[in-house]
Amino acid sequence: MKKNTIQETLIIPLFGRMICSVHFPNLFFDPEAKRICDSLDYDFSEKRRKMESLPGLFGALEVAQRQYDLRCEAEDYLKNHPGAAVVNLVDWMIPSTRLTMAYAAGITLICRM
Repeated sequence: MKKNTIQETLIIPLFGRMICSVHFPNLFFDPEAKRICDSLDYDFSEKRRKMESLPGLFGALEVAQRQYDLRCEAEDYLKNHPGAAVVNLVDWMIPSTRLTMAYAAGITLICRM
């Protein structure tokens, strides 16, 4: 994965969720984030140094909370609109790691069918 690319940017929320799982397992536990981070050929040392600082941990919590909120909103919407579809907007960006990056970005569009 090349530096300063869209793909690298998409790792930030994924890594943030993994950091939250390590530091705040009672609040956010996301074993899938760890599994995906472990499977990527990427040096997380610089991101780890930044993310495990006090401001970085706050940012990781914000990322985890935002994605948790989005999941709750999506689940609620789908309960109330059983004919709706969930479409991932990131799929096309990284064909070789489509599912990994889609999960990392957590970008979803919910629309009525």
